[in-house]
Amino acid sequence: MDLKEFVKFLKYETDLNRFFDSTAGYCITNRVLPSQYEVQRIKIALAVSDQIEGQRPQSTDKIYLAAYQISESV
Repeated sequence: MDLKEFVKFLKYETDLNRFFDSTAGYCITNRVLPSQYEVQRIKIALAVSDQIEGQRPQSTDKIYLAAYQISESV
C-alpha cells in the first residue's frame, strides 16, 4: 500500500480515534516506544486528522506534510 492509498484508507475507512487509542494503549501497556514504522503511521494519521478537522498543518515533518497534501486531494 503506497502513501496515497494509506491516506485514503485512514480518511475514509478508519476510526481515527480508535487508531490513536489502540496505538497509545499498546505502547503504554507493553511499556515500549513505538517503532520508526509506527511513528510514521502516527504522523500520517495525525495529518489526515488535522486535515479532516480543517486545521492548518501542525508540523514541518516531510511525511506529515506529504500525507496532509494527499488528504486534501482525495
